[in-house]
Formats: sequence, structure tokens, C-alpha cells
Amino acid sequence: YIEDVIWNYPDSYWWGILYENSAFYNQTKDRWYELRKTVLSIDNVFSEINNTVELLGNAQERNFDRWPILGEYVWPNFFIGETYEEEIDFMKNFLFDRFLWIDSEFGYSSVQVNYDFNAFNRGYIKVNDFIEIDSSYQSVYFQNEPVNLKAIPNPGYTFSKWEFYNLEFSSYTII
Repeated sequence: YIEDVIWNYPDSYWWGILYENSAFYNQTKDRWYELRKTVLSIDNVFSEINNTVELLGNAQERNFDRWPILGEYVWPNFFIGETYEEEIDFMKNFLFDRFLWIDSEFGYSSVQVNYDFNAFNRGYIKVNDFIEIDSSYQSVYFQNEPVNLKAIPNPGYTFSKWEFYNLEFSSYTII
């Protein structure tokens, strides 16, 4: 891969040189692993995106009223979303795929987990204290790293039990 970067992306020449240094490469790899378990976990990054979308609220509508670029090509964008929601989904999918690719480039084995949760407004699941799920959700975790799930019932409801279907894991632990 490094040779591809050096020859096809001349602006990336120094990255290729740096990654030939094993100490630099190993420190970068270790740092990526540490950050992926915390601030760069899919759960945390998606939670930050969701919080920002909520914070912006109607400001995005005013933005696109002033600059009507939805559904229009804007250089150098590859994707042209018809709606704000499509743009957010594209960004999340891009980050999801990019993080998996970086994980694989560093030789880390990650596991994709799909949550299918339908509580009909009776509560939500909190995953690793980062993200709250009240419907379907997809994430990626490193193998052998714990995933903490916490059921949060809405007022008037109680949590009774977990049910797991179609498990592809060799084991799971509920604490």
C-alpha cells in the first residue's frame, strides 16, 4: 500500500517515508487502536454527529435556503445528496467504511455488530456510554474488546431481560 501512495499520490510522499520507519508506524498503529476504543469508536463518532445534528436543528434549513446546494454538484464532493439526512447518512457510511479500512491496514481484526431494537417508545439501549439506540443500528468493535449495553426504560416501563438472536459470536457475557 505504501508504494501505491508514494507513486500515485506525490503529495503523500512523506507519509510513505514516515511509514517505512517501524517506530513511527508502530506508534501510529498503537495510537489508532487506543483512539478507536474511545473518541474514535464508531459509537462515539456517530454520537457526536447526532448531537451536532440536533444542536444545529433548523439552522441547516436556513443554510440551504440561503445556499440552495442540496441535490447540486459542489466541487470536490463525490456524493450529491438530495436531502440533509442523505448527506449525514453518507458521511456516517463514509466514516464507517474508512475506519474499517484503516483498522485492516493496521492489521486489526474488527467485528461488525447489528442491533435490531424495537421498543415502541418504551426505552432505549445505551452502548458503551456513547450512543443511545431506539431502533436499528450498526457498529464495529475490535475482537476481544467488551461492548457494554445498558437498557434504559422510559418512565412507566421496566426492563425484564435480554434476548439474543442469530449470534455469530463464540461467547457473550452479560454483567
